[in-house]
Amino acid sequence: MKIENYWTQQQVYFYATCALFPENISNKILTYKDMDDYIPHYFDSNEQLDVLKELESENMLNVETQLDAEGENKYTITNINQEMFHTLLVEYLKKYRNSELVADKWTNPESFIDSEKKLLDYLMYTDRLQPIVNISNLWSNWNGLKTEQSPFWETVLSSSLLSETTRILKVGLYNAEPHSKNGTQLPYVEFSLTDKFQKETELSNKHHQPVVDNPSTPVKNIYKPLTPQSYDADSGTLFFLGETISIVKQVNRRGNKLAEPIQGIIMRKLFKDVNSLKNGVPLHQVASVRKDQYDAPKRKLTKNSIAEINRKVLEKTDVQKLINSDQVNYYIDRSYLL
Repeated sequence: MKIENYWTQQQVYFYATCALFPENISNKILTYKDMDDYIPHYFDSNEQLDVLKELESENMLNVETQLDAEGENKYTITNINQEMFHTLLVEYLKKYRNSELVADKWTNPESFIDSEKKLLDYLMYTDRLQPIVNISNLWSNWNGLKTEQSPFWETVLSSSLLSETTRILKVGLYNAEPHSKNGTQLPYVEFSLTDKFQKETELSNKHHQPVVDNPSTPVKNIYKPLTPQSYDADSGTLFFLGETISIVKQVNRRGNKLAEPIQGIIMRKLFKDVNSLKNGVPLHQVASVRKDQYDAPKRKLTKNSIAEINRKVLEKTDVQKLINSDQVNYYIDRSYLL
């Protein structure tokens, strides 16, 4: 049997884009920097062209090139053979699932079983019907490099193309540091959950039902713990206890983005990541000032805003005080965390 290597994360992402969302790159003028997310240029952009020309020779796409003023290649990709990319991608994912691949220059990435468990565990604890998952949600120690030990694309694509527990709505990269032009690019995918996922979740829950001494005693409502994905900062919406709770209004009637209100800042910083949820956030960070500049009026405004958020949550649930605060930090009621 022929031994094949794992693909790079960029190659898996490129094949996924061509197989699922070819419109993202088809018939557009792309610079070598645009293509770097799919085909890295380690020394010069001609390496990218070699890869694209090889794919063209295999009738998988057509590519036209032109030089810009600085002598760098620009590409226009057309006639993407979506079916062929899809077939080859599924074949690769099956080999990944069956541990039939070897690493070329690094240690083998995490196994399919382990990475699939990470994804399913994460999806089980999100309240969103269309969860968005990025690589740091599954590998919290991910260091921002395009490391091959964290098989993000294989994991999320397998859930859709092999296991059929999800349907992929969108794939992409986003800048984790929006104020930096060279910020870390985090791979992400937006899902919808299929009926098969719901059935597997129900079967899993049956094996984890609470033991009740008296069968007549009602079982306390089982909820999904809060995670960073429980709050959508773009829409100002909290997904909690099966409820969709509007915390702040982020756009006006015309769809234009509004300036972020203090309640939005409080929620965004609190739901930034697992650490902020578990450990809380310093109060002075809400006002974006140093601790010694955080005076009584700013503290009062922050505390009142937290109280208003708690009121909105209480209107939809029976939770009296979801967010607590002391003299230094504000934090989630830990009984609603993992």
